[in-house]
Amino acid sequence: MTTPKNAKTIESIKAAVLTDILETPDQEVIQEAETYGFSIQDLHTLKSSMRDHAASLVRSAMLAPKITLPTGRFHSSRPPLTVVRARIDAAMQDRAAVRFRDAKQQTEEDIYSLYDDLVELGIIKQGEDEN
Repeated sequence: MTTPKNAKTIESIKAAVLTDILETPDQEVIQEAETYGFSIQDLHTLKSSMRDHAASLVRSAMLAPKITLPTGRFHSSRPPLTVVRARIDAAMQDRAAVRFRDAKQQTEEDIYSLYDDLVELGIIKQGEDEN
């Protein structure tokens, strides 16, 4: 059974071997292979096999999800927009000013996103004044 420590070692060995093969001139690889009894056809078969394996790894990586996004950060328990605005105003008071892109009117989602960030940072306590 491969442990995580062994897996890291195996991956580093694979990377070193691949780097060595890529940096070695073809003629030197052929001579070394012939020394161990491999023919040119054996090398072509190995090269084809390695290419197929690399392609399958790339396909697998492309099909795998890149990141897992959290679902519904605080959305299910958000208060009404008027309460959210009041809480943001109270939390900011004179400590900071909030500006939005291109000085445009902020959308409800912008306001809720700011609220979520302030709750996550602990500046606003979720559940306060749920009137």
